[in-house]
Amino acid sequence: MMKIKYSNHSIFLKLAKGVLFLFGGLIGIYFEDGSRSFLFLFAGIGLVNLVLFVIEFFNNYVEIENGIISRKGLFGKRLIISELTKIEEIGNDFILEANENKLVINLKRIDINNYDKLKDVLLK
Repeated sequence: MMKIKYSNHSIFLKLAKGVLFLFGGLIGIYFEDGSRSFLFLFAGIGLVNLVLFVIEFFNNYVEIENGIISRKGLFGKRLIISELTKIEEIGNDFILEANENKLVINLKRIDINNYDKLKDVLLK
């Protein structure tokens, strides 16, 4: 089993955005006298980013196990490696196609130490 984690940059960027939006929204709600609806939106965006931080911190981005590659997360996908018909590296993405399914792995979101391992597994 091969596990590829999210990059630390990606994870902690979500944490920073979440904290800034949440505190900015809460401080604005506390001190604002007029309409606060826009500030609730800021606080909500901050909470969403904090939830995404927790999901990414405790889960892997990509797992390869028993010939199946799966991208984890809120909208995860799975492909069988033996059924892959097309593997492309375009820009910062690996695009994997099998039958009518498509899986895109964003290389900016993976840990840099695992890039070569992923490339070896996919291109062999």
